[in-house]
Amino acid sequence: MGNNLTTVAELALSLPHSQTSQPVSSLVQYQGLISGYPSPGWPELTDDEIREAIEAALPHVLKTAQKEKHYRLEREKQALKEAQLSHVPESPEEFFVEVQIRGRSLAKRDGWRKPFELDTWRWPYYKLLSLYFMGDERFETEGPALLGYEDGSFSLSKGLLLAGGVGVGKSDMMRLFARNPWSPFQFVSCIDLAVEYSDKEKGGSKVIDQHVGPRHTEKRSFYYGHDYIGTCFDDFGAEGETSYMGNRVNLMELILQGRYRNCRGPWTHITTNASEADIKTNYDHRVYDRMIQMFNFIEYPADTPSLRC
Repeated sequence: MGNNLTTVAELALSLPHSQTSQPVSSLVQYQGLISGYPSPGWPELTDDEIREAIEAALPHVLKTAQKEKHYRLEREKQALKEAQLSHVPESPEEFFVEVQIRGRSLAKRDGWRKPFELDTWRWPYYKLLSLYFMGDERFETEGPALLGYEDGSFSLSKGLLLAGGVGVGKSDMMRLFARNPWSPFQFVSCIDLAVEYSDKEKGGSKVIDQHVGPRHTEKRSFYYGHDYIGTCFDDFGAEGETSYMGNRVNLMELILQGRYRNCRGPWTHITTNASEADIKTNYDHRVYDRMIQMFNFIEYPADTPSLRC
């Protein structure tokens, strides 16, 4: 008999009798389930008996092999994930490449209508944010030219306010940059905040208190060793006025005033469909003046095509 056949037969003989057919279990039981077959004093199996043992053991062998392959692949995937999380980009250029990899993965995972790619409209914004979220001084010196802004328009000591039409990619871009080496942040919907604030049991001032300062995170390794992270408030302006126990307030005005006192700088970011002129018109002038001090205003051109078309 061939070596493979003998090996499988030996494996079959090592199985508990409950996992084999009755004829084979009798052979195994007779031989005392002792490893090391063949052994002096044991009866020699015929070819038919060996084939019977193989046929009985094969389903179990295949099932075990499939499980082992699955576990091995899962371990490899986990090891790759841990290696990716532990890697810290060393330059804006390297981070720019990593963010694009994240974008392709996000598009595939969420089933985007189109694959992720940087067209001529969005490429400058991704380059700009790669500089910013690496804390690179070129954000201030070279960043304005990327968007055709005047020199001195940007500062690393301010957060980001991204304004533009529906579907231009503001929110997705900020999600892709949320995990960064310089100033990582969580992503919070202003509309969801308004709903939370209105909750009679869990809302009110408790919601405001949770969002007027940096947020402590237990995911320190995920956020490149940072114990505290900032916040990006998505869809600023869409929340409107919010009520709690009959009292109506402009929730985001209150939160921004608190963050102005507690955590100005790269701790606070905003995405909005409103233009700077709209913000100036619709919000208290004191809030607008503070926003000028808090944010780098980055506005997409009005003719930027939507990614949703």
